[in-house]
Amino acid sequence: MKQKVDYLIVGQGIAGSILAYRLYKQNRTFVVVDSGLKNSSTYVAAGVMNPLVLKRFTLTWRAQEFIDYNRRFYREMEGFLNIKFFYELPLFKLIESEDEKSFWQHRIKKASLNDFMEEELIKAPSSIHPSANYYLGKVKQTAWLDTKVFLESFRSFLKNNNHLLEEKIDYSSIKKNNYQSIEFKYIVFCEGSAAINNPAFEKVPLRRNKGDLITIESKELETDEMLKKQAFILPIGENKFKVGATYDRDFTDEKPSEKMANELKKQLEKITKANYTVVEHESGIRPAILDRRPIMGKCENSENHYIFNGLGSRGCFMAPKLATEMVDLMEKGKVIPKEYSIERFY
Repeated sequence: MKQKVDYLIVGQGIAGSILAYRLYKQNRTFVVVDSGLKNSSTYVAAGVMNPLVLKRFTLTWRAQEFIDYNRRFYREMEGFLNIKFFYELPLFKLIESEDEKSFWQHRIKKASLNDFMEEELIKAPSSIHPSANYYLGKVKQTAWLDTKVFLESFRSFLKNNNHLLEEKIDYSSIKKNNYQSIEFKYIVFCEGSAAINNPAFEKVPLRRNKGDLITIESKELETDEMLKKQAFILPIGENKFKVGATYDRDFTDEKPSEKMANELKKQLEKITKANYTVVEHESGIRPAILDRRPIMGKCENSENHYIFNGLGSRGCFMAPKLATEMVDLMEKGKVIPKEYSIERFY
């Protein structure tokens, strides 16, 4: 007997999860096809939400719009799932040279970044690094999403309400309105980097970018804020910290790389001299696109096949607002701007 739904969603990363929640709130029926969270780059991701590109102190795409939306959205989802996973947490950029200090001040004035950068630099406490002459520049309106708690709790909701089909998608079994025993009106591919194997998207220049992340334990590292130099340090409680993340376009396998872990430890030791132990090493594969814009819209030569992908390392930051735009496209016919529509590749 066929199961009839409005939507079939492929993938339960950040894009698929938030899209499913939005459709649920619209009283639409759906099933999410997903083989397991460990295949999701979101599950491994640190979940740092930062409005600036810290290398040049430039504002990211639609930053304030996303920030304002995220505050409301993630708090709403915490209430829905009855669990805490969204934290508004300060981020401090470690600044060392006089040139860096001058550039920090220059960018605040020239780019009107007062809403995102604190003008005054403060001396870093010796508990961070006893010998380095670091100053701390505060980045404002930053946050952390505990992606593991978020995805696991939403997956429990999906399971408990018969919204989840736990298997790897079989592209050969997808027909116009059917997948195996499921009949759908629309199918939305939210597969992340796995979309590179999807025959429907051969024209999309999707790339895969591997990121490694380590979790350390240290009783000597005393910080309740996020710290950033080349790597970031993210406090997650119980004397544990996430340290990341690497970007590797030339990886040969998807397993955690010892070389990248050593690189992260080297970067960590430039920030702090605290003793630590590595307690976990993870890696994930992000979807990436050269123009650094999402990929959204209706698939070529199809009336009911859609894509919501390409969010990359800022998925937690962009997904809530963009998922609403996806729903508006499918339910109301509201056009996605060509800047981030899949149509830019056709």
